[in-house]
Amino acid sequence: MRSSFAAIHSPPTSVDLACAMSGGGRGRRHRLCLRLSKSLRRNDRNRGPYDDRDLADARVARNVGGMYICYMGSKPTIEEITIALQESGYLMELEVASMLEASGFVVRTNWPFEDPDEGKSREVDVHAFRLCTGEAGGLQVTAVVLCECKNNSSPYVVITRPRAAADARYTPMEFHFPREEFEKSIGEGRFAQVSTFRELGLHRIHYALSERVKGVQFCQVIRQGKRYRADHAGLYEALFLSLAKAVLALRQEHQHYMHTIGLFFPVVVLSGDLYTIDSSDRDPVPIPAQRVTFCRQLDSASVKGHFMCDFVTETALESFLRDELQPFVGAAVEKIMENQDLAFALDRH
Repeated sequence: MRSSFAAIHSPPTSVDLACAMSGGGRGRRHRLCLRLSKSLRRNDRNRGPYDDRDLADARVARNVGGMYICYMGSKPTIEEITIALQESGYLMELEVASMLEASGFVVRTNWPFEDPDEGKSREVDVHAFRLCTGEAGGLQVTAVVLCECKNNSSPYVVITRPRAAADARYTPMEFHFPREEFEKSIGEGRFAQVSTFRELGLHRIHYALSERVKGVQFCQVIRQGKRYRADHAGLYEALFLSLAKAVLALRQEHQHYMHTIGLFFPVVVLSGDLYTIDSSDRDPVPIPAQRVTFCRQLDSASVKGHFMCDFVTETALESFLRDELQPFVGAAVEKIMENQDLAFALDRH
């Protein structure tokens, strides 16, 4: 860091020096100013030379050639370093990783995967893995939580609407089976294409799919001048689309294992406030929330399917894992192991 400095021809006193700081947010900057008063021209015997106790962030180096070199803001303080790290989100990622480890997951931070659109390496902040069951015959069920951590000072708002009848036809891409769909006889020589996920009844026990509403839009409310505005610039690509691509990478990875079922849970963890607003209400009003599930159908050249993502506040993450995610995983594993032939597409004949 380049130091700001001033050179004066007499020892400055605490009265002669003043320091001002301004800044905030990521890339915090400090503005330091030196006030040279008329007292510099006289010998102030009532006050001793300037020392660090009188003014933080100013440094008097030494007498160089009869001049006192005053360095200001040449190094951040311990408090400033701590604030910068907290505002960056790095510490938050490790806190989230620790919560997942305490819940029994094996955790990796900065998990890399290949972007199917660009072929570049991307990262997810936290990847948490758990082997839920393992059979002698190699039948396995795994649960993977993928977290993007956002240290948000401005609130996030997820706009919801009631689930439609058409939602019942979709199978979330977050659940990978060796055989995703199969033909089922519906009588009189007719057959229908059915989803393994729904045939197992997992949609009935999933904590989000049984809710009345679903998230369909999200934004961040930021200050602009004297007013606040809803802004979603870059959020969709950075959060939801990035997690959707990570889910596809997991699905591709699991395709190498014939007798493995993957239950994936993309999560955006927010350090700040989260609100929901029901667009079907007569007078919609934002309501504080701890968890809401966002759903979106994607249809690009490389990313296709119906995807879900949970927005969860950091303070509610432990309860979300304990009270919603893990009970669903346990119930899903029970249903899967009770219907192994269907779930793992086994041919025992």
